[in-house]
Amino acid sequence: MKEVNFCFSYQCGQVNARLTVPLVIPFEGDLKELVHRLITKHNFPCFVKKELHHELELFVKSQNKQSFQESGDRVIETLQNDEIDNSKIVQFWNEAFQKHGRYTETSLTSSEEEFSDLYHSLIHSHNFETLLNLEQSYAFSVQDLNQERDKDLAELEKRQHREMDEILQFIGKKYSDDDVNRKAQKHIDNQQLLETKWASQISMLQETQKRGYRDWLNRIRSDPAGAEKELRRKPRSSTNDFDVVSDIDEIRLEESFTVQLGAQLKTTHNIRLIREDVLAFCKAKPMQKENFVNPQHIQTAMSLYSNKLCGLVLVVDNRLSSYTGIKKDFASACQQSTELHLADLSVQFGEIDECVKEASDWQMKQPVSQQSLNGSSSNPLRREGMFQNGAKMKTGDFYLTRHSNLIEVHVMYHLVGDDQLQLAEINSRHPAISGLRNILKTCCSHDVTTLTIPLLLIHEITEEITLPWVQKRAELVFKCMKGFMMEMVSWGCSESRTIQFVVPKGLSSEAFYELTAMLPNIFRVARTKFLKPTP
Repeated sequence: MKEVNFCFSYQCGQVNARLTVPLVIPFEGDLKELVHRLITKHNFPCFVKKELHHELELFVKSQNKQSFQESGDRVIETLQNDEIDNSKIVQFWNEAFQKHGRYTETSLTSSEEEFSDLYHSLIHSHNFETLLNLEQSYAFSVQDLNQERDKDLAELEKRQHREMDEILQFIGKKYSDDDVNRKAQKHIDNQQLLETKWASQISMLQETQKRGYRDWLNRIRSDPAGAEKELRRKPRSSTNDFDVVSDIDEIRLEESFTVQLGAQLKTTHNIRLIREDVLAFCKAKPMQKENFVNPQHIQTAMSLYSNKLCGLVLVVDNRLSSYTGIKKDFASACQQSTELHLADLSVQFGEIDECVKEASDWQMKQPVSQQSLNGSSSNPLRREGMFQNGAKMKTGDFYLTRHSNLIEVHVMYHLVGDDQLQLAEINSRHPAISGLRNILKTCCSHDVTTLTIPLLLIHEITEEITLPWVQKRAELVFKCMKGFMMEMVSWGCSESRTIQFVVPKGLSSEAFYELTAMLPNIFRVARTKFLKPTP
């Protein structure tokens, strides 16, 4: 850098004026600002502004060019004379990258991102049918293996029952109580051994399918014709492609509404009332025709890597397991086919369990007064016993799992319920209702545009449930969900959503149609207006 004098002269009447200003070259400032400062400081007339700016611009360009040329000549001369230490240059730039590298985001694409982009492009191309046929062939292989497993376990159970009945008939005569205990223990060991054997075989098949699926996707991108020739699915023999339902109360019923919410800023949403088993959104009906793909699965696959995901709320107990009740049925639905995109259900449960343990440890360390403010139990003995018994989640908490192999669901929200949801009357302050609000808020921030909710917060209709109880529970959930949906605007979620309310299959058709008549009285249903021309 150096200083160079800039000279400017002008004539105003009989007066000749001259200006000399030192400038630092190379000049990196703003010329317009410099001209304005010079005119203001030296009281120049306004008519010289244009001429001053023009001469100053030419001077700066020529001096900058000369400075850069001299600097380049010096660098070339230094390189020719071997006066530069390359190691110092490397060290300088290495330290600079290490210093500033942590403030920048890496633009490297992970393998999972590449796989998701490849799948998204293929599922929206003419290869989508071939891709879904491959997935269906994998599902058929897993289902065949599951059927063989169930058959072996059923045969083992029958054989064990016969052996145990034979022993119990001669107990006290030919066999003692110790013989019964030893035989029972042997039966348990044999059953566990057989289950482990089949679990290992199914796991190996699923891992093989995952690797083959990813390899096939890479091949179809480079050689579509050759990859399609490799796809050969064995035809399945079946007498009935669909299950025939004879009971009218078992047929799926559905009513759809378009509602508008909000006073000034109105938002339009779709509301559906459905009578169906909640797990029917997870399980696929047996489609055993050759080259026939379930159309619902096509829609789910196309929106897998998109901002239009589908979620389902499942009311469960406070145990993080899949051994009993509806959780066992849900795990069975997940095992009908291989999870080709995301982690298996057991792996996700393991990750959730670690998070729950961390949250439980943090909650136990909090003061009792703070836990009372957070809504937790203020009784130390109750809290300690709750965690020791393994009940690490309380009513209203929820955890979510992600899936790509379910028929109509991408995200499963497991809402923790309690015994009060079965028969007792609840109000809008119940933790389960607050859990629905938190789930809806999570959907708004994670692109879940379709959410399916059990309207009665139960999954089965028992004999104790009456029609007035159904109406009261449905009205409560309807009104609370309406308030939550109106609150979505304050969460930054103004786009249209689809909310599906599901009632169990055991609900009578008369009760379903009464709930259908109740919904328009709670939500503002958009009505069609017919415009007639005036005569």
